[in-house]
Amino acid sequence: MKKSTIIIFFGLFLFIPLLGQQSFIPQSLVVNVEVPIRVFAGEKFVSDLDINDFQVFENGIEQKIEAVYLVNKKTIKRSTENTKFFPETARTFFLFFEVSEYTAYMKDALDFFCAEIILPGDKLYIITPIKTYKLVDLALKNKTPMDISKELNGLLRKDIMSGNSEYRDMIQNLIQISRQLIADIRSAGSGDPSRQMAGEDLSTSQKIMKLQEHLLSYNSELARLDTIRKIDQMKLLDFARFLKGEDGQKHVFLFYQREFIPQLDSNLVNEFLSVNMEYADSFSALNMFRESGDFHKRDISLDVDLVKKAFADSSISVHFLMISNPRRFIEGIQMKESSEDIFGAFRQMALASGGFMESSARPDILMQNATSAAQNYYLLYYTPKDYVPDGRFKEIRVRIKGRNLKVIHRKGYFSY
Repeated sequence: MKKSTIIIFFGLFLFIPLLGQQSFIPQSLVVNVEVPIRVFAGEKFVSDLDINDFQVFENGIEQKIEAVYLVNKKTIKRSTENTKFFPETARTFFLFFEVSEYTAYMKDALDFFCAEIILPGDKLYIITPIKTYKLVDLALKNKTPMDISKELNGLLRKDIMSGNSEYRDMIQNLIQISRQLIADIRSAGSGDPSRQMAGEDLSTSQKIMKLQEHLLSYNSELARLDTIRKIDQMKLLDFARFLKGEDGQKHVFLFYQREFIPQLDSNLVNEFLSVNMEYADSFSALNMFRESGDFHKRDISLDVDLVKKAFADSSISVHFLMISNPRRFIEGIQMKESSEDIFGAFRQMALASGGFMESSARPDILMQNATSAAQNYYLLYYTPKDYVPDGRFKEIRVRIKGRNLKVIHRKGYFSY
């Protein structure tokens, strides 16, 4: 979100060798596709299903299901098989914190995760705005969950405060420039001619120039902000390829903090321009504040369709957790939400990968709900009819026979 955020966020894994392992399980020259599935009736996980309850379609064509396994955490609770498989239920967790401010609720989130979720044998990566930390299995055996959480929270707090200082400074600069613009607008066109002649007050033309200078400063600072929040598509795809090479079940929990960009109150701008119509051309840059819906939109050069297919292919669940921190109130300034573009891209990733999405001001509640949704699942295996390794994306759709249930799963794979 902030200083080198998304760039760092997906760049830190480049030091890890990327493996070319496919998300298939080869058995005697037969390709079998693995699909993790979560089934819900309302908010409750449905645990009474077997192989005869499922239907799976690839590119619209029904496929033969070879086996279905019910898994809780890492334990296979029940299986129904036409062909025997040996599911890999080891777990790898990635906790990303794309946030600009550390809160006590983040501590509570990590406390819960360390106490209730992580188990010996699991892999855990914590990704902060500065570094990636890997929890070694030895720590899980020799330290208490609270000791581990305390250590991780210390690292997270330090890295958030240090790594996002540039972002916070830019937001504060935009607020300060906005306040200067408000003062410029209120003074432009006003003043006492006698004081101007005496050199005690700025002339209207001088006020206009001052306003234009501050508008240029605002736009320049906004451009700098966009630069540090750039999404790097290649690093996103590299990360997906890395995840594809990891064995077992893989979960990304992305905590992303709601963003606000300061802008001038549109009522103030409209009032000023209506009174100073003769200077409309000089104040063309103010028009971006007149309609909040047309205000600043980032140009995200991201092929969302390609990225979401890559994450579906990697057989990982991306859980997108938006921290909905409250909007600040500053007189004369509108704090315009600027998360929609990021939200749309990562929402698509979560949907394509069969992940969980939720928004809350409480990261601890987000953590509890997301991990609860990820604890129970089915592993379904099928053999594609007339399989051809043509490199194309094959769409997967799973339904439950005769029941109106919510079915969540990855949306497909590339047939290499």
